[in-house]
Amino acid sequence: FTFNTFHLEDHHDYLLITENGSFVQPLARLTGAELPSPINAGLYGNFKAQLRFISDFSISYEGFNITFS
Repeated sequence: FTFNTFHLEDHHDYLLITENGSFVQPLARLTGAELPSPINAGLYGNFKAQLRFISDFSISYEGFNITFS
């Protein structure tokens, strides 16, 4: 995953990325306004990656734009 833009409400909105379907121990838990480094997910084994976006209702920022290749 390559992040083109990323801006979420710090600690209240976040994006989880996992490969095994379990979000208990995700590969990444991303929040805030710092552009994340590329994340390798879904490359080995089952070739699957899952994303889960959690947000509250209070403040809205730009969100994120991700490229997967």
